[in-house]
Order: sequence, then C-alpha cells, then structure tokens
Amino acid sequence: MQRRDFLKLTAAVGMASALPLWSRAVFAASRPALPIPSLLAADARNRIALRIQAGKTRFGALNATTWGYNGSLLGPALQLTQGKTVTVDITNQLAEETTLHWHGLEVPGEVDGGPQGLSRRVPPAR
Repeated sequence: MQRRDFLKLTAAVGMASALPLWSRAVFAASRPALPIPSLLAADARNRIALRIQAGKTRFGALNATTWGYNGSLLGPALQLTQGKTVTVDITNQLAEETTLHWHGLEVPGEVDGGPQGLSRRVPPAR
C-alpha cells in the first residue's frame, strides 16, 4: 500500500467514525427537549421536605404510572450550600418501601440508597 492510499483510507475511516455522532445530533434536533427539574432549596431552618409519590405521566400516546419526588415523575434538583448541613424530611407515599440515592452528595453509606442492598429502606408512611 502506498503512503498516499494509506492517508486517504485513514481520512475516510476517520470521517466515517464521526457519522454516528453527526446523525444523532440531527435526530436530537427533532425530538422534544428534556424537561429541566425545578430547584428546591432549604427553608429558614435548613430543612427540605421530599415526598415520594405515585403519579400518572403521558409518554406520547400512552399513559403510565410513574414514581417521583414532590411530583409524578423524577423530582426537583436540590439546591444546597457547600459545607452547610441540611436535614431532608422524607415521606414515602408509595405502597411499598423504597430507597433514595443521593447523587453528588457526601452522605453515610447506610442512607445512600445504592444498589448494593446494604442501605436503609424508606418505609411507606402510615
């Protein structure tokens, strides 16, 4: 193989490898934007109330039962101050126990709700 042919082939492979990225960007432009969750800040006593609840959400032509935090789907983004302690009061309004994973927060492992099954579960409210 001559050097010129090698360079052409390398350039073609490089351009072809970018096609999946380009095609995804084209298709993404025709899809609806993802909803941005609302912000939930602590009150004057540095407390946040989270309610785990069931709801109904429409996905295209289908209605589905969903679970969310302070709403029917997903939940708010918690707005916290670095270095400041906050208390989160959790009420589980589901019919079964669940766990809660704290993405991006430094919390003890037993309350982090990770998949390892070692964390404390949130029982349904009575």
